[in-house]
Amino acid sequence: MSKTKTRLVLLISLCWALHAGSAWGQQITQAAAELEKMFVEACRERAIGNYEKAVPLLEGLLKKDNKNHAAMYELARVYDAQNKYAEAEKLMVSATALSPENNWYKKFLADVYQKTNKFLSAATLYEQLVKNDAHNDAYYYRWAYFLVKADAIDRAIKVYDELEKNNGISEESVRRKHSLYLGLGNNKKAAEELQRLIAAYPKRTEYRHLLAGFYEQIGDTAKAQAEYRQILSIAPNDSRAQLALAGNGRNAANDDIAYLRALKPVFENPAANIDQKIGKIIPFIQKVADTRNTELADVVLELTSILEKAHPGEAKPLAAAGDLFYYTGRKKEALAKYLRALDLDKGVFTVWEQAMTIYAENGQYTALLRMSENALDYFPNRAMAHYFNAWALLETGRSSDAADVVEQAMLMIGKDQRAAALLLGVKAGIAHVQKKHPAADVLFDEAVKQYPASGELLAQYSLSLLARNEYTDKALEMAQQADKLSPGNVAVDHAMGWALLKKKDFAGAKSRLSKALKTNEEELPLLLEHYGDLLYQTGDIDGAVNYWAKAQAKGGRSSLLDKKIADRRWYE
Repeated sequence: MSKTKTRLVLLISLCWALHAGSAWGQQITQAAAELEKMFVEACRERAIGNYEKAVPLLEGLLKKDNKNHAAMYELARVYDAQNKYAEAEKLMVSATALSPENNWYKKFLADVYQKTNKFLSAATLYEQLVKNDAHNDAYYYRWAYFLVKADAIDRAIKVYDELEKNNGISEESVRRKHSLYLGLGNNKKAAEELQRLIAAYPKRTEYRHLLAGFYEQIGDTAKAQAEYRQILSIAPNDSRAQLALAGNGRNAANDDIAYLRALKPVFENPAANIDQKIGKIIPFIQKVADTRNTELADVVLELTSILEKAHPGEAKPLAAAGDLFYYTGRKKEALAKYLRALDLDKGVFTVWEQAMTIYAENGQYTALLRMSENALDYFPNRAMAHYFNAWALLETGRSSDAADVVEQAMLMIGKDQRAAALLLGVKAGIAHVQKKHPAADVLFDEAVKQYPASGELLAQYSLSLLARNEYTDKALEMAQQADKLSPGNVAVDHAMGWALLKKKDFAGAKSRLSKALKTNEEELPLLLEHYGDLLYQTGDIDGAVNYWAKAQAKGGRSSLLDKKIADRRWYE
């Protein structure tokens, strides 16, 4: 028998069971037999969702037998499925009155009351159910639930008290009462509930952890520490308690480093949970991100190094170390950590994104292209993966392919305004390559408007203006603003150096272009060409020709590059 047929037989059997308690339980007459036939047919039609046939059958049946509570129940279920809650409620009130011992009716009527926000009425029904079956925990929980929905919190707490009186204390009932007291702002009572649970199960350290965590939540550090000490008296190797007590008594304003060093013994324990350890250092990673404090970063890095040894197969310590290196300007070290993390776990997109960001900021577009293609294999629906891929394609001379990727990415952006702005920047770059300069400016303006905190966008816009030998002052201002937002970015240093070169600030230009070349191991052809321009204008013709030749060998596409090399002369 198929699953559908089996389900249908069960539903009809349920209808028959309900029917057996109705007025038809008397001696079968021909009229009664006809009503039974109508009822069974109506049940079958309702079971298969054919409400257009089920409703007239049930309504006709009730006209002939207006006290048939089973038919009322079946018709109410149809009305409920059709969102006709008022009609369903009316029928179920009548059905429940006719068959007050039928628990199915009460539970269904309570569900209907919930849909019409009559929570107290629903609670009353479950109160009745509890009286009939005082050992059914589920009835108490539904009763209390409806009282909470009716904002009768004190009454809900009394329901849980009654539950515990009849059936004993349980973690579930305590947790629910604890939450209700928290909602009332009664921290004392909230704590007492957890203390009651501990008293009932004094050796269960997880309950003591609940209480300690609650004390931490409300800022009562002393009581939290006392609970953690109690935990260690029961379970001396409890790593959560050890972590909580490490560095106890520190002054948060001055002793971050001392506190972190106090964590070392617990971090060295491979049996201690790594997620709990990582949780301890996350606030400090965020602090490093905000302050760029290298001293603090190095102390946290000592802990991530310990974690790498204690948990050699875990990617999390490596990713954490990558963040610490990145936020303190050590991108080479950060990239190495991110790549090792990805070797262990390729399922975390933020690690891919951080690694691709470094390749992009360093102007390593060949590596970025390769990595973005790999990222898309794992995360085909991530707009930022498409963005990095499109940018790398553009910078490696494949603007047509980049345009295709951008169009595809635009379909999956959703509410990601950052990705949308960056993709507009790629579109602007494509328009620049196609010499559609007014269109490029419009796109860059919109991109910067949407994401003004992007130093990369400002730098690319600045480079676009400088390439046309237009708006040099504006280009320099953009580069200076980008420098504040993204220090150490190759595109920013390139834009700053080129703008300063156009302003004949040769010392400033050399400083910035040299910095960009040092960072950019890939040797971007346009950057090489501009450094050659600088050398020519400062009298080093041989050096200039050498750098122009390097740019040409790297695939430089400048219209004047060949002429510069042939004539050994700079052209603007």
